[in-house]
Amino acid sequence: MVRAALEGKVWHGELTGIRSGGETFRADLLGTPIIGRDGRVLGMMAAVTAGRVKDERS
Repeated sequence: MVRAALEGKVWHGELTGIRSGGETFRADLLGTPIIGRDGRVLGMMAAVTAGRVKDERS
């Protein structure tokens, strides 16, 4: 995600996260570059949200 943002590209994907108790969950990630008026990448903005909100025990 960082490499894509530094290249001026948007990255979106889903990964597995691990909670402090060891339980895993799906996380939706989005990384976008912050581009200055001169076209240079100044930084990046990232957002992480919980993925599938479904009780998988059933």
